[in-house]
Amino acid sequence: QTCDLAFGDLDNPPHITYMEQLYLADPNKMLKLIRTQFELADHIMLIGHTPGFQALALGMARRLSKDVKESISAKFPTAAFIVYDFDISELEDVSPGKGVLVNYMTPKDLPEKFLD
Repeated sequence: QTCDLAFGDLDNPPHITYMEQLYLADPNKMLKLIRTQFELADHIMLIGHTPGFQALALGMARRLSKDVKESISAKFPTAAFIVYDFDISELEDVSPGKGVLVNYMTPKDLPEKFLD
């Protein structure tokens, strides 16, 4: 349902694979699923629920600013997103502590024009 809301109006939506295994998965299981996709994609977006996503978000960065770390630790709210970049040759090399934070945003951070 979340995926349909996010991409439903796009003329050229991304390829979407629904994986029941992600539902309430722990970070280790999410990482295993990411690594299995390395031959299929060079960009992956996961949509799911906490607490697994909150723990994954905290664990993937090489380092997080104190503010971001405290914010994610306190709550990874509904509709929050986090983007990491990994300097790796293949997705199978994705591992905790290797990501560089590109963006972290919660619904409260969205500009007014997106909330109408």
